Amino acid sequence: AKLADMNDDGFFDLRLASFVVDTMVYNPNLDGIMHIAWLFSFNIAGNAWTAVQSRRISLGGPLNVADSGMNTALKAILGVMVVLFFFVELKKICEIGIQAHFLKKFGPVIDMVSLITSALSL
Repeated sequence: AKLADMNDDGFFDLRLASFVVDTMVYNPNLDGIMHIAWLFSFNIAGNAWTAVQSRRISLGGPLNVADSGMNTALKAILGVMVVLFFFVELKKICEIGIQAHFLKKFGPVIDMVSLITSALSL
C-alpha cells in the first residue's frame, strides 16, 4: 500500500538510483534482533539489481551466553520500548473502544500478540 502511494506521488521515476527497504525484528525465542535490508539499484536503462543484507544482533540468548554491558543496555531499552508501546496500544483502546480497535484491521491483533510475547520474554 505504501509503495503504491509512493508510485502515485511520482516517487519512482528515471532519476531514482536506489531504493532501500530496511527493517528490524525482535525475536524473543532467540533473544536477538534481526536486521534485514533489501537494496534495489537502478540504472538509466531501467535495469534493476537487488541485494539482501541481514545480520543478527544477539542479546545474550541461547546462541551467545556471554553477557556484557551492551547486552544489558539493549535489554533495558527493549523493555522500555515494550512498556511504551503497550501504553500507546492501551490509549488507542481507551479512545475508540476495544471492539472498534480490534475489528477495524488485523494489525492491532498482531501488535497485541507481539506485545504479550515480548512482555513474557523480558
